Amino acid sequence: MKYIIQSILIIIMFTSTLNASSISRLSLSDLEKKSDLIVIAIVEKVEANGDLDTVDIRISSILKGAIKEKNIKLRLQVRGGLKEWDPILTKGQAGVFFLKKSIIGEYRLAYPGSISVFKNTIYE
Repeated sequence: MKYIIQSILIIIMFTSTLNASSISRLSLSDLEKKSDLIVIAIVEKVEANGDLDTVDIRISSILKGAIKEKNIKLRLQVRGGLKEWDPILTKGQAGVFFLKKSIIGEYRLAYPGSISVFKNTIYE
């Protein structure tokens, strides 16, 4: 019986280790290379839905790439899963967003957590 319990504990330990995900840090130059679009933007709206936040941002300045639209909708995983990689944003915050265009034409973060939020927002 003791061996069965030990075996179960070992299986659980290895299973949880195998299912765990890890994300390595990127240099800013690598993040820039992964990004199709880098913008300074202001958060216009945030809708929380379970583990995901849908965030509407308004572009103030384009640092890399080109886009005609001034507004982008992003979905961020802020709770559960890869929590704490994507910041929880609030309306009015501004920052630099490193984005990649998906095959269906929507923008997403170029890498988990690839948003740098400004400490004090003075931009409109």
